[in-house]
Amino acid sequence: AAGIEAMEALLACSASADGLESTFFSLDRKFHARMYRASGMARLCDIVDTFMDTIEVYLNLYSYEDATQAEFTSEHNEILRCLREKDGDALARVMRSNIMGGLDLVKNAYGRIIHKKAR
Repeated sequence: AAGIEAMEALLACSASADGLESTFFSLDRKFHARMYRASGMARLCDIVDTFMDTIEVYLNLYSYEDATQAEFTSEHNEILRCLREKDGDALARVMRSNIMGGLDLVKNAYGRIIHKKAR
């Protein structure tokens, strides 16, 4: 329950970030880290942290549109609902959507860098 409360607090902060991309990414990362740490899989969490450290530079270059922030915030609210209600099937669906959306952002940000270098 304490982990969910901490995630709710992070979500409330991200809602007030109001278009501040760097703040939004930082809070998004903390939200996910809080959830992953609750799994008790320390080694897997270390792998995720290393991956996030590697791609953070690309995500910080990406400008999060308000619609993207709203979509991620909505998904995070749904994640919290699933955790509270212990709805594993729905949690798996929304987590997949949220993570794949984040990977799309990485792909788009990285693609812009590659295209700029190719010019």
